[in-house]
Amino acid sequence: MQHIVLRSFLSAISLFFLFSTSFADEGTSAYQTRIELTGKLGYSSKKSSKRNIARLGFVLPMFQKVDSHMGFLTLIGMKDSAKHVEGNLGFGYRSFINPALILGGYVFYDLRSTENDNLLGQVTIGLEALSKNLEFRINGYIPTAKKYELSNYNSYKASYNRHKNNTQYSVKNKKKLEQGVPGFDLEIGGSHNELSRLELFVAYYHFSGKNLKSTIGGRLRSNVKIFHWLTAEGEMNYDNNRKFVSYLGLRLGWTLGNNSAHKSWSHEKMTQLPVRDIDIISSEYEQEKRLAYGNKSGNSAILTPNFRKGIDEMEEENGAIMSSTLKGV
Repeated sequence: MQHIVLRSFLSAISLFFLFSTSFADEGTSAYQTRIELTGKLGYSSKKSSKRNIARLGFVLPMFQKVDSHMGFLTLIGMKDSAKHVEGNLGFGYRSFINPALILGGYVFYDLRSTENDNLLGQVTIGLEALSKNLEFRINGYIPTAKKYELSNYNSYKASYNRHKNNTQYSVKNKKKLEQGVPGFDLEIGGSHNELSRLELFVAYYHFSGKNLKSTIGGRLRSNVKIFHWLTAEGEMNYDNNRKFVSYLGLRLGWTLGNNSAHKSWSHEKMTQLPVRDIDIISSEYEQEKRLAYGNKSGNSAILTPNFRKGIDEMEEENGAIMSSTLKGV
């Protein structure tokens, strides 16, 4: 059901973008809508981290002044072979500080359907500095506090101490939960005038939270522009959780309207998709809570108030307690 909800969300907003751009006045806008379609094949040294990715993104200018500033909406949809589906809807603003430097910022709301069919939410905030040959960006990821319960059960245990002639009883509740992990990443890189078709970037990312499995590592990625509408992408990641993960792919990109203007570096930078993590990082973890405990020595029982009826049944074999049922917890 959650997959259906998320896919409907992505489809509805995608249609909004397409219809909005189809009725735009192409002659009055310097910056036109940008559409990018990316496909990546993945490889990982850890089987559970291997996946292939398909991604569709839109940048829709909302207001602008030529060679000065632009406010824009961004929609990104992602689906991978590991049964993850994610949508990102954001608003951004880019402005020329001088003719050689663009500063920008953006805010996204993200939704992700996990392989457990849970719907995770997150706010992403980013800042970027863009020039002809150099880019720098930093992103912060703030997931909602919602936790999803994957399993919930009580664990009963009885252990016999021969030296003390004492039997210890305990009841523990164990839950397996899934939730988003907060974090940040930063990236720097670009191209050289002599090799303008090649871009190289290096990044660091850090995701951690209380009781959550951390994901800390780095990324090296490259872009090679084959044609103005086709780019080859390569990426290699390593972190403590997913180990080595690499991708090879192709990105198709085109600008609606008059394409003559977008050939300058500034037009390309102003309408490119914000670069951010394509995933809401999530963690599965166990939560354990002791509900009751007590002991029995000889014929007398010392139990905490949580045991309202004590021990109902015990089975013993060769002097060792094999199992017990504790009631009234």
